[in-house]
Amino acid sequence: MMIRSAAMLVATVLFGLPQFADAGLRGHGAGCNTGCNTGCQTSAPCAPSCQPTCAPAPCEVQYVEKTVMVPQRSWEVKTVTCTVNRPEMRERTVQVCRRVPETNYVTKQYTVTVPEWQSKTVDYTVRKPVYETKTTTKTVMVPHYEEREATRQVCKMVPTTVTKTVCKDHGTWETKCGVDRCGCPTTCKVWVPNVVQEEVECTVMKPVMEAQPYTYKVCVMKPEEREHTYQVCNMVTETRQKEVRHMVCRQEVREKQVACTTYKTVMEDKVVPYCVMVPTQVTKEVRVPVCNMVPKTIQVPVRNCAPCVACR
Repeated sequence: MMIRSAAMLVATVLFGLPQFADAGLRGHGAGCNTGCNTGCQTSAPCAPSCQPTCAPAPCEVQYVEKTVMVPQRSWEVKTVTCTVNRPEMRERTVQVCRRVPETNYVTKQYTVTVPEWQSKTVDYTVRKPVYETKTTTKTVMVPHYEEREATRQVCKMVPTTVTKTVCKDHGTWETKCGVDRCGCPTTCKVWVPNVVQEEVECTVMKPVMEAQPYTYKVCVMKPEEREHTYQVCNMVTETRQKEVRHMVCRQEVREKQVACTTYKTVMEDKVVPYCVMVPTQVTKEVRVPVCNMVPKTIQVPVRNCAPCVACR
């Protein structure tokens, strides 16, 4: 609240004075001009002329130093006393219930299963094979070999005299003279061919086909009736006996000592710790904000106007 009041005071000093000065100037000018201008509208004594009779007064601005109080915020360290809850361990005696075990041995009967091996005779059925000989008559195919005659074409090579035209070379060797690359005379023999066609007789073998009879054997299958003996297997059921061992379980009652534990309740005193919060006065230093009003010198503009000239 103090800071807000100080700020309003500074704003009034800084911005209010020029307004007051302007208001004074405006009032002064109005008093100067009212004699004629206002009189024309309100039928004042100087209304017949209706012309300005006041001259404007010259004004100048001057700055005046003023001292104002400005709020200044700062921090101060103060010693304060506060209450702090401090934990404290205490002890108290309470009654607790404790269960004490007691062990006793008792005789208890129980049933067990005892296995025993026993023998007995059992009947079982088997399938026994029995073989039987049977004779039957059936048609079979028996191979028979027969001789047959046929004609086949045989190729024979027959010698034949034929005339054919052949070429023979009846050439001769001739000696030729010449000059080599170096200009030296050279002599060489050259074969001069002379091909002549002649007809000569020669014997060649020509194939001739002729028919030739021959005999061959053929296997022919002919049906015949024969007796066939075979065995037939028949499965016959037969009952047999055998001795087998099997396990038999019998029930047997036995006794044994069993430990039986029982619990009884006993009340006891027990010291238990517990924590309580004890209030304690503690002094400590804290930083708090402080607002102080500090004087400050500022420049304030002020208008100085000359007095108005009197109306004529």
